[in-house]
Formats: sequence, C-alpha cells, structure tokens
Amino acid sequence: MKYLIPMLMMAGCSALSAAAAPDMAALVTYETRVVTPEGVTKSTQFQESWLRTENRVWSERLVPQNAQAAAVNGMQPKGHEGHNHDMNFALAAKSIEREANGEVTLNLVRMKMQQIIAMGKTDFREIGFDGSWENAVYMIDRQQLKQMTKRATPAPAGEVWLENRKNGMYTMVLWSEKLQLPKVIETGNENGGSWSRVSIEPKPMPKSMPWLSTAGFRKRDYMDLLD
Repeated sequence: MKYLIPMLMMAGCSALSAAAAPDMAALVTYETRVVTPEGVTKSTQFQESWLRTENRVWSERLVPQNAQAAAVNGMQPKGHEGHNHDMNFALAAKSIEREANGEVTLNLVRMKMQQIIAMGKTDFREIGFDGSWENAVYMIDRQQLKQMTKRATPAPAGEVWLENRKNGMYTMVLWSEKLQLPKVIETGNENGGSWSRVSIEPKPMPKSMPWLSTAGFRKRDYMDLLD
C-alpha cells in the first residue's frame, strides 16, 4: 500500500484537480536499495496485486514459484494458529474499507487459512498503514503533490513528473490525472546511499472481487493473537 514510502515536506507547483478515483486494478512493484556503513549494497524487491473500488482498497502479495516453502505458507515452520510465533502477516491480503459513516477499517485476510484478522486503529502502523483513506486510495497525499515542482521530463499525455529536493533528499512522482494515481513514486538520497521506488502498472479489473470469497471465513481480533 504506497503509504509504505515516507513522503517528504514539499514545496512549489500548480494545483492538481481533486477528481474522484476511478475503479482500478494494478500490479505494484516495490524496490529499495541501501548502501550500509560497511559498504554493502542491499536490495529488495516484491510485488503486490492492488485493487481500488469506491469504498475498498485491496492488496495482496505475489509470491514467485521459486519461493521457499515456509514463505509460501506465510508461517514459521513449526508455528500454529493463535500464538506469538504465528504473527507473520506479510502474505495476508490487506482490505481497507471506508464505512458509510466515513470510518476507515483494516482487515488482514489469510486466504489459505480462511481467516480474517481485524486490526484496531492503534495497530494500523504495525503493517505500515497510517489510517488515511486518501493515502490508501491514491497511494499518496494529493495535497503534497500540489506543492511539488513540475519537472521538464517528458511524460505521456495526461501525466506529469513532479519533484521535490531538500537537504540532500529527493522525491519524484509521475502522476496520472486520468487514473488519479501515481505511476511512479521514487525517493532517495542525492548521493545514492538509499533509494526506494514504487512502480504502478494498470491491469484489467478482475471478473470477480477477491473479497467475495471470504464470506465464510473465521474472524479474529488482532489483539487475541498477542496472548
């Protein structure tokens, strides 16, 4: 969920429209690179399927076929349900919903275990969610975009490159007005010591929404798993 990359304070660009977000499906690729004090360059990459409708954002980790068995299961090798060592939610789908009263809820869905984990608001940040519906739907706070500087870098029709540079750090965004979604969010140090990039590739909407298959799943509270 983009809300995974920290955004910097930004300054300077013309206002963008506050258009409604159309239903969207996308493949999201997360990449990071950092040079450690020992001179070792460490890189990570993973992908998620991402789905946006009027009142729900759903994301789910995609696991390559050559992943180790423990990672595919999403559990410790000797773990079992309901104990502290069964707290690996990396592969759980994340369902962020906006209720009729405007309240934002977050559930983790373990598809293979047929289990829904309800997250309390104080636990949102445990999985990198700041509780903002705006950030969940648009993957970025559009108010920050309004204060970024437009780059001269060519962009496809209906898209624009925006940037901010401050104190040796930079943020660049390729924003699509049509999709109401960034195509790229990149942040890092000017000296190349750290770098993060989120790439969003639009995909066709699924024929059936994934959450429709969870109707009979067992529901649990996140705090119960801490016992």
